[in-house]
Amino acid sequence: MKTLFDCLNAQTCTDYEAVFVDDGSTDDTREQYRILAKAYPRVHSVLYAKPNGGVSSARNLGIEKATGDAISFCDVDDLLPPCYVDYILRTLQETGSDFVYWQFVYCKQDISRKEEVKPLVFSVLDKEKVLKENLFKAIVLCCGSCAVKADVIRLYGLRYNETSKYSEDSNFIWKMLCASRSVVSIENVLYYYIIHSDSAMGRFDKDRVDGYRIALDLLDFVYKTTPDFAPLYERYEGPRLLWSMAWQAAQRLNRKDFYRYFEELPLTDAMRTLCTYPRKVTMLSAKLYRVSPDLFRLSSKAYGCLLSLKNLGRG
Repeated sequence: MKTLFDCLNAQTCTDYEAVFVDDGSTDDTREQYRILAKAYPRVHSVLYAKPNGGVSSARNLGIEKATGDAISFCDVDDLLPPCYVDYILRTLQETGSDFVYWQFVYCKQDISRKEEVKPLVFSVLDKEKVLKENLFKAIVLCCGSCAVKADVIRLYGLRYNETSKYSEDSNFIWKMLCASRSVVSIENVLYYYIIHSDSAMGRFDKDRVDGYRIALDLLDFVYKTTPDFAPLYERYEGPRLLWSMAWQAAQRLNRKDFYRYFEELPLTDAMRTLCTYPRKVTMLSAKLYRVSPDLFRLSSKAYGCLLSLKNLGRG
């Protein structure tokens, strides 16, 4: 928490409110916050405590309590450059856009202070194009790399889905994107996502299917807000999530458990649909699955090994 307070204290623009949510912690989180809030009077912050309910419920409480004109999200152990608030507010004010996203990087340690602060560069984008890029993963978004006008959240009553602990971020990003009238992109890196060994990104369990389920549940909202784009979402988003689950399961489950996990899910139909998906890795591996699911599993394992070797080389 202290590192985040350091980041907030270093902001060049102080026109912000940092809403902290204690999600039923059993340690000294609230006392840590009290000490830090007193030690950093320049940081405009407030803390709310609630019974434990998970990340989504904590963020929903933060949304309800936030008083600003725009809302962004930050995990307490991630990092922000000093220009974070300034660049977001300037971009929204100068363009009048509802939704803004920026570049972010994954890292295992604090590298933000080694990065040179570059001049603000942004581009107003075609919303339909951004929706397609998000669907086809031509852009990568996380909830730490975007912000939305509070008016949009209030108008549509946007909230995180609290029934899933997987894909809840991407689900909420879809809600923000579809509900927004206009989109702008900041080319600067404004978020440093710290990867931990126990991160959900590195785990695979039976609950991952919830991410697929909430994507299907979102379909009515997508048709309501973006009717021209909705057929593409309906065609590809569910199958893409099943592919992602299978790709990760192939690297973490043995053959027997892999087939047992997907025996009641429409994975074969999803792979057939993805044979026309624009992203090559997804499309080619889907075609490989149709030839032989075992070849799909082997290709995923090989791909995972190559990535591990590449990251090892960087270390």
